[in-house]
Amino acid sequence: MSIWKRLPASILPRLVLVALTFGCSWGAWAPSASARRPGEVRVDQLTRAQKIALRTTATVRAIRRVGRSVIAITTKKIVRRNPYYVSPYGYPPSRGRQRRTTSLGSGVIVSSNGYAVTNEHVVSQSTDITVKLADGRRYKAKVVGAARRFDLAVIKIQAYTKLPAAKLGTSADLMPGETAIAIGNPFGLSHTVSKGVISALKRTVKIKGRKFSDFIQTDAAINPGNSGGPLVNIVGEVIGINTAVHRGGPGIGFAIPVDRVKRVVVDLLKYGKVRGAYLGLAVYDYNGPGVAVGSVQPGGPAAKAGVRRGDVIYSIKGQTIVDVYTFRRVVRKLIPGEIVWLRMRRGTARVRVSSLSPRQARLLFEKRLGFTLDSAAYYARRMRLHTRDGVVIRKIRRRGRAWNVGLRRGDVIKRLNSFNVSSLLDMNKAALQLLSGRSVMMIVQRGRNSYYVTVPY
Repeated sequence: MSIWKRLPASILPRLVLVALTFGCSWGAWAPSASARRPGEVRVDQLTRAQKIALRTTATVRAIRRVGRSVIAITTKKIVRRNPYYVSPYGYPPSRGRQRRTTSLGSGVIVSSNGYAVTNEHVVSQSTDITVKLADGRRYKAKVVGAARRFDLAVIKIQAYTKLPAAKLGTSADLMPGETAIAIGNPFGLSHTVSKGVISALKRTVKIKGRKFSDFIQTDAAINPGNSGGPLVNIVGEVIGINTAVHRGGPGIGFAIPVDRVKRVVVDLLKYGKVRGAYLGLAVYDYNGPGVAVGSVQPGGPAAKAGVRRGDVIYSIKGQTIVDVYTFRRVVRKLIPGEIVWLRMRRGTARVRVSSLSPRQARLLFEKRLGFTLDSAAYYARRMRLHTRDGVVIRKIRRRGRAWNVGLRRGDVIKRLNSFNVSSLLDMNKAALQLLSGRSVMMIVQRGRNSYYVTVPY
């Protein structure tokens, strides 16, 4: 009797099912020339050009678009030693001695006629600037304008041919998680590329005692020497200028958003500096969070946005306002032309920041200190002054800041901080450079005598 006849009838269907299942699995697993997809080519059959085409990713294409515009910056600086410093080893003071230092940084060309952007701290106090392009060409460069409070500078490359310029994108629509590429010269390693993502937006960072806000945070490797180089998106557009790395650990770098860079560059190219921001309102502290609006300049930016006297401002551009000092610090970081939102007790206001003219800066200075200034030359005979240079205090408010430090009517201001003042025009320019929340040093002449006075501003 055959083996099939000995098996129970219920076993036969199961055996058939197992056989069919095993056959199907084996057919799928077994290698076969006919199983290869139509048109599929093995790697060893590809040409060199085909392999390069497959390896050319979006990142590679982005670097090709902007890489030629990245420059390595070498600066030479003269550092003056403290003439009264005594060495811990007993060496005497080295009076008047100087030493030369060399520092490295990065930058990006933004115009074919040789204008490039970098960090202010890369080129500050430099006596000689040399840039190196990706193709090895070297040129001298000079500073066109710098803004310390934004840590940005524009340099002009002294080349007589057109240079490759990068395309500036926008930072208004950046998304956390999207690809970010940093290009620069870390530790002198020319044109180094690192890739990561945008980790966060609107970060506040403190760098060498200076506080910066609205930074882009990225985990693309940023090291010493990367400062001033571009942060690029996946399509090859510059979205930021690399500025700092977090000392607490790797993978935390910061870049200035390109929209802010573009606004700063416009002012630096036109004026050599960034104009003061002007909102057209005065504020004061009161019992509660925020600051209260004491007055609104008719026709000014705030008035056009609907801000009224008595409004309480809680935040500007997303930054919380605690007191008048915070308000002034935030406004000082604004750039003429940009649009900011003011969050107030009764709603919000969309304000386009205007520029502060030199005359407006002087009037603001007079209002804060509580006096009125005029030309000493004009009032010399009328007020019996002993000088015709400088500006004279024509009126002064009792118990104001100027009154409290001893200034009186008839005093003549001859110097304001580091600026010599011989006319109202000089005072206008000097007032434009004053920083809120800091003291102002003045040289004042009373009668035939002169003295120093410091006034809180």
